[in-house]
Amino acid sequence: MKFILSLLVLCVTTLCCTAASDMLDQALLSASQNSPLLIAQCALAAATTDTPVPQTLDGDDQATDRTRLAETSAAAAGEALRVAEQTILLNAVAAYMDLLRDGALLELQRRNFQVVAESLRVTLERFDAGEAVRTDVTQGETHLTSVRAMVARAEAQYARSRVTYGRVIGVAAGKLAPAAPADRLIPRSLVDSIEVGRARHPDVVGAAFSVDVALLQVKIHEASTNRGGAEERSIRQAKETLAQRRIDLDTARDRAQANVVATWGEWDTAKSRVLAAQALVVANEIGLNGQREKARSGERSTLDVFDAQQELVETRIALVTGQHDRVVTSYALLAAVGELNLRKLRIDCRSAVR
Repeated sequence: MKFILSLLVLCVTTLCCTAASDMLDQALLSASQNSPLLIAQCALAAATTDTPVPQTLDGDDQATDRTRLAETSAAAAGEALRVAEQTILLNAVAAYMDLLRDGALLELQRRNFQVVAESLRVTLERFDAGEAVRTDVTQGETHLTSVRAMVARAEAQYARSRVTYGRVIGVAAGKLAPAAPADRLIPRSLVDSIEVGRARHPDVVGAAFSVDVALLQVKIHEASTNRGGAEERSIRQAKETLAQRRIDLDTARDRAQANVVATWGEWDTAKSRVLAAQALVVANEIGLNGQREKARSGERSTLDVFDAQQELVETRIALVTGQHDRVVTSYALLAAVGELNLRKLRIDCRSAVR
């Protein structure tokens, strides 16, 4: 199901998907094209079919060990590039969704201003006809001033998000299309996500390669034919380094697990907030209509109507924000398990190196 940042009753034109709209995949590709690190990562991925899996190395001659040392060190460096790739792509998702959200919120505030202004116009007509009191007019004018300030703040936030989008994505934003959560790419359960994160997160894989590097260094030192005091010290230091790298690997796995658990919770909470906000919007729409009917019969004041209108706006803001968070947290969870990359997203990264 594609999560559109809808305002339900309001038709937010900035969120209408057209053939000319910029897509999230296009934004991610643009971010990669403007990142030398991602271009290097794509080139590395194109040169290899699969990521090498760290493994315990058996004894061999010294020349072979030195070759393996160079290869394993390069593989560890490749995992550092994967970390950078995840960071860049997640920042791009956030920049895209922030601008999409802030465009929707700006449109919501502008439409709210139109509604309040129309309500004030009607109140003035009723006042001229002797059907309303000066207090009603004053309350309407005060509320309109407040809403005008909200529009100004929304415009400023939208302008900031456009600047951030251009900086992160590398191109100016056009009309943005709705974006879907990355749920289809996420493991089905928290347990599965933890397992994948502990095994596949680039921090973990990089730490595992570092263990192999340290092990090879120990073997190279031990294979030296000129054993003296200096060489014995080197062997001892290499073994100490190996022990530390093994500790680092355990730490990386635990850190990956903690991050997966926390991000899974944020993702799950975001889904619940969207459902709650949708229900509140419907309830507040009904409540606003009721207040308007009672105001016409004199049972409610103009202030009661304005309060109900503002409550509806606030729940719509919560819905838009919740749908934004719903998408962003799904990509954050994909990063937490170590799977946020162009290949996983099925984006042809070869376009980034042309």
